[in-house]
Amino acid sequence: MASIFLTPYLLLFIVPKRVDDILQYIADFTVNVEGVGHVCSFSTFNFQEHGNTHYGSPYSAPRNRRSSQGKMEKSLLSFQSSYPSWEPNAQGKQFLLNLRTFKEKKLSVHGNRHGSSPPRMWRGSPNMAGNGDRN
Repeated sequence: MASIFLTPYLLLFIVPKRVDDILQYIADFTVNVEGVGHVCSFSTFNFQEHGNTHYGSPYSAPRNRRSSQGKMEKSLLSFQSSYPSWEPNAQGKQFLLNLRTFKEKKLSVHGNRHGSSPPRMWRGSPNMAGNGDRN
């Protein structure tokens, strides 16, 4: 209900003050992908341009060019999980290799002989049994 009042306020008073910043962001982070068109450069998973080594990237881009809190790296993992037959580019493959190497090192330090992480609880309610699929 509040959004019917908040949205016009934001559009009339806040957004106009930031329009130059918004247009500059669009200009700085838009690339043309042949056969697709203009897209946000983060969606191309270009680690050299936007990578953050703190999140496993093979490259460390300047701070003002990185995604916030490793979102591009996390997005690649989500995309790979959703589309397992998709093949990432060389940078993406290096990123995935970095993560596998990190995982293997952590497992060897903790003495886990099963080759996989221990089971984790779902992030939702601790009592998820019988609630069905929430997707």
